[in-house]
Amino acid sequence: MRVPSTTWLALSLAAACTGGDSGAPQDTATGIQYRLQLQPVMPQDQRDLFADVATLVLHVAPAEGEPYDISLDAIDGGFGAEALDEITDATITLEGLDAGGAVVAWGQTPPLSALDGDEDLVTVLMARPESMARLSDLSVPTVGGVLVWAGDGRLLLFGGGNQGADGNRSGSDAVWALSTGTRSSGTSFEWVGALPPIDGVGDVTGRVGLSATRLTGATPDEGKIFIVGGGADVGGTDVVAHDAVLWDPQTDTAESVEGLDIRSGLFLHKAVEMPGGEGVALIGGFPETDSERLYLFGSTAWYYDAAARDLSTVRLSGAQSAYTLAAGAALMSEGVLVCGGVDLVDDAHYLISPGCDIIEPGGELRALEGGGDQLVEPVFHHEMTRLPSGEVLLTGGLSAADPTLVGTSDSLDATSGAWIYDGDSWRETLNPMNLPRAMHSSVLLADGRVLIFGGVSRNRSVFWSGTSAMPCAEIFTPGAETFTLLPEGCSAQSPTGALPQPAAWPTAAVDPLRGAVVLGGIDDNGDSIASVSMYFAPLPLRD
Repeated sequence: MRVPSTTWLALSLAAACTGGDSGAPQDTATGIQYRLQLQPVMPQDQRDLFADVATLVLHVAPAEGEPYDISLDAIDGGFGAEALDEITDATITLEGLDAGGAVVAWGQTPPLSALDGDEDLVTVLMARPESMARLSDLSVPTVGGVLVWAGDGRLLLFGGGNQGADGNRSGSDAVWALSTGTRSSGTSFEWVGALPPIDGVGDVTGRVGLSATRLTGATPDEGKIFIVGGGADVGGTDVVAHDAVLWDPQTDTAESVEGLDIRSGLFLHKAVEMPGGEGVALIGGFPETDSERLYLFGSTAWYYDAAARDLSTVRLSGAQSAYTLAAGAALMSEGVLVCGGVDLVDDAHYLISPGCDIIEPGGELRALEGGGDQLVEPVFHHEMTRLPSGEVLLTGGLSAADPTLVGTSDSLDATSGAWIYDGDSWRETLNPMNLPRAMHSSVLLADGRVLIFGGVSRNRSVFWSGTSAMPCAEIFTPGAETFTLLPEGCSAQSPTGALPQPAAWPTAAVDPLRGAVVLGGIDDNGDSIASVSMYFAPLPLRD
């Protein structure tokens, strides 16, 4: 018996009327007839996914009633099943087992039904568990875009810019969708719409360095995506959006939020939703400037009240004079913890802040001025991630021997350090990262682990300027506080790794069931990146 090693495999499930003396399996519900085809879709680099599959197990989980399994042995040309009962509003998990019983492939459908008289085709994204899979490249390379889980089985990519050797640094207004958990699951992004022109700037439509946050609080806008700021191109801040937009995934349309005006605009900032979903903190970033100076450092944070659709300023504390290139994460039920970043000392120097503050629900700022509240190692271009415990993990960043006076052209090394804030003080994790990194991306997986992608090992000045990007990833496991390198042996000098090429400033988002998608960024040549990769999670545990 054999399973064909092709890019797709049609799996036919059918319920059919059968006579009692025919020798065929008896239908569990006499008279029911339907045909359901499940078509697995494989990543670009896993087209031989079914080569080692000896048995395919279908775990059927109805919305009501007990789940059950169907086990299908490999037959020449694929798998088939007959004489099944109706399937009503059920998810089907496909599990490919090798001859030894190990799961070597899996995927899951959205809720679906196969009722009497139906004939249906559903595609299912499948991959090897705990693997880095290569999906189809973007049609246009991008950096400075934002990837967001839309909550409807899709990941949405907003904006970004294409920086190439030809000097083109144009921004994009496009919105792209990758379907990972829908009936038409695939491996390619498809265009679904466009963001409106930058407010007050005529037909300027590109948005680079914007933020996009899916609103989860119980408000009329629950499920919509709150989009703020962004510049017209990759490198400049002479045209920066002052407005906010709500994107509705149900209709793939944009609505401007009337009355909101971020006076100076926001470019390369961070947006973090409050723990209860009642609002969004906007931190860091660069305001719009004139032609005299390319960049100014922002000195204001903002709070968006999602229920009132109201925006207010957040007054900074003495411990934190600016949030430029800082990071933030939701902390327990207290608010958004904001730490680090840089501030100008004079035209030739800047400082790296050790300060941390909490932006509380409602937009009030609580300064953290105790010794244990300050960063052990002042950093910028770091990442902060909320852990399942409500604590915050900080990884990497650029640091300096004297963080109070750093030259604007100094070369800085990234740190491999990692720290956890428990609400009272910072402490180092039991183990550091395997590689020093900054300008990386980190996301919380559904199983509570943290996935860390890309970044640089060193950099000159505040902005990307070097050739030290890396293709490696790491997984942080809470409890044991270990970092596992992906792939084993990957280094800052590796040409490929978990990512197809070294990448600084990638963007990533989590599919709550299947894992995480990472894309874009800047490679060692300073060019935008088109590749898309996905960490496919382990098979979910069953209750």
